[in-house]
Amino acid sequence: MAESPAENNRLRQLEERKAFEELRDKVIQELKVLIEHPVFHDIKEMHLLGESTFTDINNISVIFKNILVRIEKEYDFIASEWILKILKSEFYNIRVMLDLLLSGIKNFRVYPKNNFIGYGDEKRSFAEFSEFILARVKYLEHLNYYLSALYDGLKREAQQVTLMANNDFVRKIESTRNDLVKEVEDFRRLRNNADNAKTENIYNNAVVKYRKYEWGYRIAFFLTLALVFGVSLWFWNSDYLNNIINQPSYASSAIFWSVKITSLIACITLLTYFLKQSSHHQKLADQNYQTQLELQAYPSFMESIPTEEAASVRKELALKYFGREVDGAAHKDMSNLISDQMKSTTDMVKATTEAIKNLKG
Repeated sequence: MAESPAENNRLRQLEERKAFEELRDKVIQELKVLIEHPVFHDIKEMHLLGESTFTDINNISVIFKNILVRIEKEYDFIASEWILKILKSEFYNIRVMLDLLLSGIKNFRVYPKNNFIGYGDEKRSFAEFSEFILARVKYLEHLNYYLSALYDGLKREAQQVTLMANNDFVRKIESTRNDLVKEVEDFRRLRNNADNAKTENIYNNAVVKYRKYEWGYRIAFFLTLALVFGVSLWFWNSDYLNNIINQPSYASSAIFWSVKITSLIACITLLTYFLKQSSHHQKLADQNYQTQLELQAYPSFMESIPTEEAASVRKELALKYFGREVDGAAHKDMSNLISDQMKSTTDMVKATTEAIKNLKG
């Protein structure tokens, strides 16, 4: 016998309620694990870490307990499921930081000189790192209060919807919820943009520096080319050409050809050097500019990554952006070019001198 639509709706609501209660219990359990984290017990014995560190850790524990009370008392309706999911993702990040702090404390007990914690590419003292965690937890507390206040407003409007059975209120609640989700996402994006600003500025300075070198060598290339062309015109209009025409022995002298070939090769070497250096610095500027654009897109990119995978993605990106070897191919090519040109110049001068001597002999 087929079940009626009303029965199907009732079963669906029961399943949704069960899923919500499982999520709520899981969030509460994770928060209790944070409250009972060993770092809140071990820190009492670590007086050498400083008073500020001890105070920050105690404040973190108090904030966790306040959030737990609010969750147990207020978030008991299915409509608060989205708030619990936001808090759950933040609990994971904070637990990772507390684990790092605890590991640093244990290491400090064995090796007192290691009074810092490695976080990413930075090293922070216990006081700085505990202050950093406290700021993150305070942000979570403010977010919780904000979500709770908005949730209270949503519940009031939901009651009005129930009493008045007006679909306009339903759409308004959904719109408010969507606006809040968007606001939280925008807040995270702005925070990531602020975190990346210093790194982006470093790459921007590199782009500016390499662009200056690029155009400096390029201008030197054009100036040298213009100088060579101007000197050629000057020789053409001077007595130099008359000496070649009226004195054949002058044109056949070793000095004439040695100077001519050496000057030609030197000009070619200089022009090639300037052009290669300009291309090399253009490549470096383009690479740094590409990295700068990718860092600007990083916050939006990370929004689509699940919280559980975010740490591994950051690690892969760090390996891509930092620790890369400098491309030495350009410097090697320039060194080989100059060496080859000098060798060619010497061989050409010797060959020309010998040829002229043979002609005179």
